[in-house]
Amino acid sequence: MSPQDLNYEQPTVSDAAVDNSDDYTEYTFSTTKGMRFALIVTYIQYTILAKNDCMEVKTFPKKANKMPIVRYDDIAAMHVKKVFTWYHICLAILTCYTIILPLLFLYAGSNHKLEITLKSGAKTSVCASNKNVMNNFATELNQRIIKKCGHSVLV
Repeated sequence: MSPQDLNYEQPTVSDAAVDNSDDYTEYTFSTTKGMRFALIVTYIQYTILAKNDCMEVKTFPKKANKMPIVRYDDIAAMHVKKVFTWYHICLAILTCYTIILPLLFLYAGSNHKLEITLKSGAKTSVCASNKNVMNNFATELNQRIIKKCGHSVLV
């Protein structure tokens, strides 16, 4: 048997090409310090791949991820709300004798959370430290859901 007879086992360039039919957009978010109660890593970093039919969520640290993949047709509602970190709330309480410092600490420690409720009742969330970034992501994700399912889920 010659080496040319074994060519059928080697993939050609066209066979090994990546299928680009599954278009996706990558988003990266990060929370402010104090979002997690930990000694070393106190923030959460999200990398979201918004595909045509689902949203894949990768987090750092990995324990912060509740649902790695969320399908668009399973989403019942999305809601953006403001949350505060424990770290900045404690600093605001410690400096409550002043007037301006607690307000600054609460402003610096605010995060915006996109809470996604599935049809089964389960909830997952994605947080970002910037309000405009989270609102833009929510509207873009809602547009993908409208395109896929035909109805809006943004509350």
